[in-house]
Amino acid sequence: MHISPIKKLFFFILCVNQLTLHTMQHHFNPTCRLANQNDIPALLDLINNHAIHDSESIVILPKAYREQSLESAIQSKRLFVATVHDEIIGFKKVFAVIDPTEKKSILEDEIRCRNHENTTTFSGTITENLSFKMSSQTLPDFEKTDCIYNGGDFTLPIYRGKGINTALTEFALQHVIKNNTNSVTLLYGLTKSNAGAFAGAKSDRTNTIVKVFKKCLPLTHDQDNLHHSRHISCMPTFDPESLVLKPKSDDQSIPGYGCTLTAFLKDYKHE
Repeated sequence: MHISPIKKLFFFILCVNQLTLHTMQHHFNPTCRLANQNDIPALLDLINNHAIHDSESIVILPKAYREQSLESAIQSKRLFVATVHDEIIGFKKVFAVIDPTEKKSILEDEIRCRNHENTTTFSGTITENLSFKMSSQTLPDFEKTDCIYNGGDFTLPIYRGKGINTALTEFALQHVIKNNTNSVTLLYGLTKSNAGAFAGAKSDRTNTIVKVFKKCLPLTHDQDNLHHSRHISCMPTFDPESLVLKPKSDDQSIPGYGCTLTAFLKDYKHE
């Protein structure tokens, strides 16, 4: 049977694509590590040419502040990267909130679990089987718990769906969570697009976050009864051309939720 040159070329391209996909799937071994100053050019390229297209799901600062922000995050060991063959394919911001003023600002302005009336849409526990149960339990005393800020992340589209962000988040949390703590709280934000219609919905990203968080907790902590709260908030949104580092008003920002996830020592009684 005669096969035309065009069909031969088509089958050749198809075989090459299948071989490339097979190679990526079976020889994919990303490395997770802390970012360093040498990563800044690659990170800027990632933000300016790729992450900028996801500006409705990740905070993108004005152009004038991006390099300065990266330098600060790297210097304070708050930024982590995933690489493949030394190429940065994703990044994640995670850090322990030590400074009381910064903690106050995050809780009030970002998470909005303080000084904001009628913002709480869920407060209760997440049990072993990922069951979300409302309760009258008060919020944890965040002044007495170790708070971890689970910040923005980005992965190149071609590498998504391969567990990159999960691996990077796990690496970062293991790096910052202490073993000698009575309780540890994860602070994070969700946009409405990845929060689900209600806390614990199938599309609620908290389900994935819980699984990673539990893997990183010290064995001394109760992993089967996590306290969770969810508060109406929004993702800070900036004018990319602005020379002032000030987010837009709420009505011009991306609607979402500020969330807390707390694990206590097994013998700790939370009232």
